[in-house]
Amino acid sequence: MPAAPSIEFREVRKSFRMRNRGDSLRDALPRLLRRLAGGPAAPAARFTALDGVSFAVSPGEVLGVVGANGAGKSTTLRLVAGVYRPDGGEVIVRGRVAALIELSAGFHPDLSGRENIYLNGALLGMRRREMEALEGAIVAFAGIGEHIDAPVRTYSSGMVVRLGFAVAAHVPADILLVDEVLSVGDIEFRQQCLERMTRRRQEGTAILFVSHNLKVMEQFCDRVLVVRGGKVLVDGEPRRSLAAYREQVASMGSLRAVRETAAPQIRKGTGEVVIEGVLVDGGEGTAPGAAPKGGTLRVGGRLRPTAPVPSPLVAVSIHSSQGVLCTRATVDAAAAGFWDPAEGGTFTAEFPGLSLHPGAYEVSVLAFAANAVLPYDHHQQLYPLEVQGDAASIEDGLVDLPVRWGGSPGA
Repeated sequence: MPAAPSIEFREVRKSFRMRNRGDSLRDALPRLLRRLAGGPAAPAARFTALDGVSFAVSPGEVLGVVGANGAGKSTTLRLVAGVYRPDGGEVIVRGRVAALIELSAGFHPDLSGRENIYLNGALLGMRRREMEALEGAIVAFAGIGEHIDAPVRTYSSGMVVRLGFAVAAHVPADILLVDEVLSVGDIEFRQQCLERMTRRRQEGTAILFVSHNLKVMEQFCDRVLVVRGGKVLVDGEPRRSLAAYREQVASMGSLRAVRETAAPQIRKGTGEVVIEGVLVDGGEGTAPGAAPKGGTLRVGGRLRPTAPVPSPLVAVSIHSSQGVLCTRATVDAAAAGFWDPAEGGTFTAEFPGLSLHPGAYEVSVLAFAANAVLPYDHHQQLYPLEVQGDAASIEDGLVDLPVRWGGSPGA
């Protein structure tokens, strides 16, 4: 019989009162007069963070949550942690919870790092002898050397994060909540975090993971929820969910809205030229987002001017799923014959003899002025690409380059 889920959300609803400080006399005087006259108070506006959300996370499963700012991701974590209670529905949590949400929470600035380890352990319900057994591993993982016995107020922000993660990641728990931990620290520390969370997953810990790093989400998660406006739009395997999220961001008509609501690495620009209707495929008869190795990759779209601008430069780049830039091609739209200052134009970039090895990649499309600091419109790693081919090939790396072997027997 399968184990019961570690986390269950059943039609969960949560809203918050939108506070208006009303510091001015113009705002405060009408409220005071209403109260003196015995009139009813004006109804408070409310913001709905979650609206009928249901999902479950099993032991040893990693569930990722992506969405724009204000979509309800952090509210979900805080409901699991017990910081909030739902207005409706049911939140079921089975087991001890360790939260990597506010990593510096509970640290006393005048205590040393070592003393704060024991303080945090006490706040998390650990006994002193349990923390003594974990102290060495926590200190080694934090990697802050002799500073461990210095007051925390003397630490840099990166050192505080290292110590906070080290404590939370080593406390025995059935459920681990992670909120944007991988957006801080250096590359080595982020890799340490992933390795530690992987071990926790193998030990049977259920992990609820919020991040804007879509590459890590695809590699690390078993499932990904896409949330928008407090509702779950997609709940499925990572590639499908993240493709839906990218399409959602790309379909937003306003660049201003995209910049304000989506992760900054997804789309940005001044909006004087807008890229629309981007298609990535392998030519006629192939599925969208797929191209065969050795075939022709085709990337196309429309350029729509919203203000008078000189001919834009257009670029198409391809990144591996690990974020490695494989190639980038750039062209002047007018010189290539597909730019009209009033109407814009359509473009197609073809990459014949596609030499990328089979696997997952991400395509970016960019319109910009040669002397501009900001692009007009940058769809950064927004379009998934699957290069299809023989999965059993022993070749490695990213690109299949022509090679000639030579040599002779003997010394």
